[in-house]
Amino acid sequence: MESNFSFDFNNLLNKIQAKPARIFGHMIITMVLTTIPEYTFFFSNYSKYDITGCKLSNDTSSDYSLNNCFGGDAKDLTLTNCLNERYNTNSNYSLEFNVPLSGSNKDRFSSTILAFSILIYFGIMGLLQVALYFQYQKRKRIQDILAGSLVFVEGNIKYEKRFGLYFICMTGVYLAMKISWIVYRSSIYSSIDCNGVKFDFKLHQGISTSIGIIFQTIISCLILPGIYVFTSTNYLGDIDMKKIVHNLSYDSLKQFKVLTVLDVDRYRQVTKMTFATRYPKDTTLQKILRYNTFSFWKSSTSEIIEIILTHKQNYPEDFKTMLLKEINISINDNNNINNNNNNNNNNNNNNNNNNNINNNNNNNMNNDNSLRNSSHSSLTSSNNSLRNSGIILHSLNKSSNDMDEKLVDTN
Repeated sequence: MESNFSFDFNNLLNKIQAKPARIFGHMIITMVLTTIPEYTFFFSNYSKYDITGCKLSNDTSSDYSLNNCFGGDAKDLTLTNCLNERYNTNSNYSLEFNVPLSGSNKDRFSSTILAFSILIYFGIMGLLQVALYFQYQKRKRIQDILAGSLVFVEGNIKYEKRFGLYFICMTGVYLAMKISWIVYRSSIYSSIDCNGVKFDFKLHQGISTSIGIIFQTIISCLILPGIYVFTSTNYLGDIDMKKIVHNLSYDSLKQFKVLTVLDVDRYRQVTKMTFATRYPKDTTLQKILRYNTFSFWKSSTSEIIEIILTHKQNYPEDFKTMLLKEINISINDNNNINNNNNNNNNNNNNNNNNNNINNNNNNNMNNDNSLRNSSHSSLTSSNNSLRNSGIILHSLNKSSNDMDEKLVDTN
């Protein structure tokens, strides 16, 4: 029978877990939003060159200037006519020219560098989308297991860290390819031979003008993978306190005290051994799909929950409580904690008994003092009474003697 916690928590998961359409939509949008700026602000920017200064190749005495592009009197159109003939600038006065991304006929390596750059870029962003998809699957599986078994599967993120290291290395390679592409094309298209006269150009597009583009590459190729690794550290991060309070009943909240944690490595060992026993005839592909429960759904969540609960019953020491601050305290240790609490209670009871005995002794002592005081008072009163009686007798004797004397005188 489904517990209150499982019922309420499943309802909560139905509200917050991403549906497949949303996952694929997010992947497509992320890919588009990163690819378009990469093409627009980088590759297309280096298909059009602006000449900001010229000089003759064999003239070492002059610097780059616009006047040199049109001769000393600014009327020589030799260079601009040559640019129009070679690059189709559509103007004999233009100092701007376009070059295909793959390069011109004399450019042997632009297309090669470009092809490797594109492969590396999609090797980063494409693999990132695949990793994000499996991250969604892992998050859903862990949350579903928690809802059904009250066990949270937690452990290291070594695979996510490996992906993060891969993204960092590939981003470095991609940046190196882009810088090589910029430097190579600048060296190829920064000069032109016009009928035996060679001109050198100073182009606007160079390393100094590509700092912003390189920074944008770092953001898209490092920040997004960094977010992927960071979100992998907590697969319950999308379940905040507000959602819990709004969706879980009081009885369900009280069941938080029985939530436990199972290490992911131990989880993999248990499920793998169980699947190997139950499905001995599985092929290699079937084993891959069945054993990798966080990536594929060959094994149902209900079967995994049944395996976990059976293992919990047989090996409770593998499960640790979630609520205690000391997370390393296991379920068996809770019995020790209860025993310690009982001992403390017994000690408190003994102390209370001792206090009661002391109080009784004090009361007895007070009673003895009261009796002693009462006896002393009684004795004092008796002495006073006897003393008064003696005085009275003495007075009576004196009166009797006086009367005797008077009788003698009379006789």
